[in-house]
Amino acid sequence: MTPWREDFVNLLRDYYKKQKSKNTRYSIRALARDLGVAHGPLAGILKGTQSWKFSANWAAAILEQMKITGEARNRMLSRMGLRPVLKSRSIIKAESLLMMHWAYWPVLCFFELVEKPSILLMARKLQIPETEVQAIVKDLVSRKFLKKTGPGQYRVDTENVVLEDDLPHVAFRDIHRDHLKIAEKALNAIPAGEREFQTLTVSGSLSSVEEVKQEIRAFVERIGHLLSREQENNEVFRLSVQLFPFDFSKSQKQ
Repeated sequence: MTPWREDFVNLLRDYYKKQKSKNTRYSIRALARDLGVAHGPLAGILKGTQSWKFSANWAAAILEQMKITGEARNRMLSRMGLRPVLKSRSIIKAESLLMMHWAYWPVLCFFELVEKPSILLMARKLQIPETEVQAIVKDLVSRKFLKKTGPGQYRVDTENVVLEDDLPHVAFRDIHRDHLKIAEKALNAIPAGEREFQTLTVSGSLSSVEEVKQEIRAFVERIGHLLSREQENNEVFRLSVQLFPFDFSKSQKQ
């Protein structure tokens, strides 16, 4: 059995045990009814007697009916090689430009960790002044990305925030330049076992670039969910992907 199928079966078994703990009379037949699948195959999977290789789409349809967190569902979809389902909200252009400052996203993500680091520790991790982190936190609260829950305690108020696609090219260029500088810093500061740098040089057609961009976006979403382990998250990561043709004679007027 492939790794993702084993993970799915374990998830399904845990889900059944949880439902049965709430109602001892809850049966596999009842589970099959709730998930909208045939009783026989489901019983075989749960009991380990079903040998057929169910498809990822079949498993995805079951995931849609299971009462689990969106994060758990997306992580499983990513393991299956399927695209996660994101519930994103766009942010207005002014906020988009603001959030492009490289330190905003790491600070926001720090508050999603199981053990939230202090402002001082965030500053040490990011190698920026503590006052700058404090200013970012204050701004995130005012813009309702963070919600204060107690003295020095905050929680993320939105799960998936996306940037608008129609921002000025110069704004994107500036933040991408910052990302490259951060990647260089990581190359020197982060142990090799905790990072990955890969490069591919290949001949290709400009007509395929748009399709490849879509694949990269899907890949980035998938990696995000593969990294996340909900109650085990203990670090904030940055994934950067660059794709460009080797033709530096092109104009930079756009």
